[in-house]
Amino acid sequence: MRKILLAATLMLLCIMNVCAQNDASASIPVSSQNLKGIWNAGKEFQAQLANYVANENMDVKFMLSFGDKSELTIAVPIKVTTQGMTLSVSLRIPGTYSLSGQDVKAQFDKEKILCEVTDIEGDNPDIQAMTKDEASRKMLITMLNSMIKNELKDEFEDITPLSDVFGNFTVKSLTATQMVLIQGDEKQEVSFDRYETR
Repeated sequence: MRKILLAATLMLLCIMNVCAQNDASASIPVSSQNLKGIWNAGKEFQAQLANYVANENMDVKFMLSFGDKSELTIAVPIKVTTQGMTLSVSLRIPGTYSLSGQDVKAQFDKEKILCEVTDIEGDNPDIQAMTKDEASRKMLITMLNSMIKNELKDEFEDITPLSDVFGNFTVKSLTATQMVLIQGDEKQEVSFDRYETR
């Protein structure tokens, strides 16, 4: 897990020339209301991230979630498959943002990184039996969360550079379904697709 998170961080810091997808939809004004929702990094970005991670047992995504009252959260959903079991893990760095024209300044709380197992599936008969019963499934997820928090407590610092990557950026273009950001000194473009409606 630690290796993948570090790889994702390096990927975000070093990625160059990510092409934005063309969107025939009309451009809309950049406002907190229009940004609100969950935005999934575009196909080109995700493909490069998958190539960089190069681990068939892990599926790592990157999302930005704009919420109410200027809330901005970095979300990294991870699916880990091992020994016939698939764990869905949600990693989040909460923060806030301010908007000035098309420029966004974000401030993330690195002391409040959240990491939790959200689901579990498996081919193992014992796991299948436990996950079929909702109460047992919740108990298993609670136990796994306790284990992960203890094991990763000292490793949370490894993912904090993710919050620095998107500390300041410009919204180059925005439609109802797509957003293109310019971030970093290299003025790199990264496209995002709306994952969840407002």
